[in-house]
Amino acid sequence: FPDSDGLVHKLPIPMELLADDGSALRKLLLSQGLLMGSGRTARQLLIDFVMQSEPPQTARLIKATGWTHDLASFVLPKATIGKMDNEPLVLDWQAGRSPYSQMGTQEDCQELARLCLGNSRLIFSLCVALAGPLLAVLKENNCAFHLRGYSSSGKTTCLRLASSVWGGRDFTQTWRSTANGLEGMCCKHNDTLLCLDELAEVDPREAFKAAYMLVNGTGKLRASRDGSARTPRKWRAVILSTGEVNLSTHLSEGCQRVHTGQELRLLDLPADTGSYGCFEDLHGSANGQDFAERVAKLVASTHGHIGPQFVSALVERLKDACAAVEQLRKGLRDRYVGMTASSQVRRAFNAFSLVAAAGELAVTFGVLPWPEGTAAKAAMRLFEDWLQERGDAGLGEESVIVRQIRHFFELHGESRFSPWEPSEYVRATPNRAGFRKEQSEGGHEYFVFRQVFRQEICKGLDQRLAAKICLDKGWLQPGPNGEATRSERLPNTGKSTRVYRFTSKVLEEEIDEDV
Repeated sequence: FPDSDGLVHKLPIPMELLADDGSALRKLLLSQGLLMGSGRTARQLLIDFVMQSEPPQTARLIKATGWTHDLASFVLPKATIGKMDNEPLVLDWQAGRSPYSQMGTQEDCQELARLCLGNSRLIFSLCVALAGPLLAVLKENNCAFHLRGYSSSGKTTCLRLASSVWGGRDFTQTWRSTANGLEGMCCKHNDTLLCLDELAEVDPREAFKAAYMLVNGTGKLRASRDGSARTPRKWRAVILSTGEVNLSTHLSEGCQRVHTGQELRLLDLPADTGSYGCFEDLHGSANGQDFAERVAKLVASTHGHIGPQFVSALVERLKDACAAVEQLRKGLRDRYVGMTASSQVRRAFNAFSLVAAAGELAVTFGVLPWPEGTAAKAAMRLFEDWLQERGDAGLGEESVIVRQIRHFFELHGESRFSPWEPSEYVRATPNRAGFRKEQSEGGHEYFVFRQVFRQEICKGLDQRLAAKICLDKGWLQPGPNGEATRSERLPNTGKSTRVYRFTSKVLEEEIDEDV
């Protein structure tokens, strides 16, 4: 139908919009510019017309982009890649704006890809954009990466570059937009890429919830009109995020504590390479800013080609591609992940190796003009940077526990612990956490009340795991049977009380504060 400007609109109409009085149908058509009467007769005629129309071909409406259940077709807003039945597939977005678009030529895309060579963050970002279609094929979970860096470091250039694989500037979303319409946004990026800019702009409480929902790939459970539970929305996507702070820092600013599981949901990566911000090779540009502008101009004028071309090749060579990916990831795993690595490190490695595999497949398909091994090298460089930022390849939860317990004694070791020995001057100890006993060889022991240990020191932690770690490190003096608490006769109480007895090691032992 034409609108008032003469533009012709082609719109799929789900039959469910004809239910009730047809107001949902009228709202949809009006939003697209259809002029119609407002009277009761006009409204009924519209419903009758749509209900009685017999189009030459019907279509099957799809709620999200991406693979069909049999992995035979990949649905995008303006095309379905792969095998199709007699009934075409059409995305049902209720006239919502599509983030997918195409501009420029394939030659320009190749030039853009060549500018990535020698730049680990650019190569990685481009490969992240191609990893989404592999999730369903390999039965992998969603994964997310966060490029953290100062302003004007080039991280937004990386995000725009990744977006250009599937669309233009509109393909990039903001963290702030996750507060409303997160599920609908994710379904529009199903099996592809979701780019989120500026983590600091979203409220920490919203970031706390979004970090779980994004990677879990399942929306909220809601009730239908009759009270029955609706099937929650589901999606698969690889997420690329940017910000000047990481998730841990942002949540702490909102008095939220990050769990290791959340850190693994949003893998934190330093944007700065140590050379020119996010860049290492400027390809003849005078400085990092000039190079960023050069990339930005290409991204603005050419985008939306690489993603569909990659999927088209993947559909045609799916079986061989799966075998190649498995072989590549096994080789990388044997080389980069030790036998003693924790399950958390292995889980993170799976995400990085997925990105490596996507990039290497694109090279094999001829979609990216890079030498073989370029994508894998960049992805493993980022994996090693992540490991270095983390501090080791061990259990991340232990690092969190150690830092939090040490921090409590650093803050309150003097102010909230009464001295063990009586003195002429006895100061009040408000909100007392226990007693502090001076040792002859130097340092202090701390006798901590059980409630303080459980509710304050271990707030947000697994208190049993925390106690075990403290025992293993020699921070806690164990009881007669190796338990974490001891029965001690505290000053001025006249009776024995079970407490956690911390040794002076809790403040003496060196720990890596950057872990």
